[in-house]
Amino acid sequence: METIKASVKLAGREYTITGAESEEHLQRVVDAVEYKYKELKKMAKLPLDSERLAILTSLNMADDLIRAKDESKELGIRIDELQRQLVRLQRENAFLQRDGRGGGKLKGVK
Repeated sequence: METIKASVKLAGREYTITGAESEEHLQRVVDAVEYKYKELKKMAKLPLDSERLAILTSLNMADDLIRAKDESKELGIRIDELQRQLVRLQRENAFLQRDGRGGGKLKGVK
């Protein structure tokens, strides 16, 4: 896989970063960090040095990532439950139709 090198500006400083993703992706990452950095800088009640702001930015972004992963996991579990329910209902529908008690297919079930 090709390594991409990009020059970016973050918190007023120039950096050269490398990654396996496209330059556009790297810039999106930098933009997200820059946005969070500036947001925290505005919210700070006292002036913070750049190191503290960088640490707070890292902690906040890690929190966002963990929350997103947890939500993704919960949604995956919910999707699995719904898929099992769909299979069960499809089988029940097929049984009722074979048994002559079905009034046709369930709406939305193919």
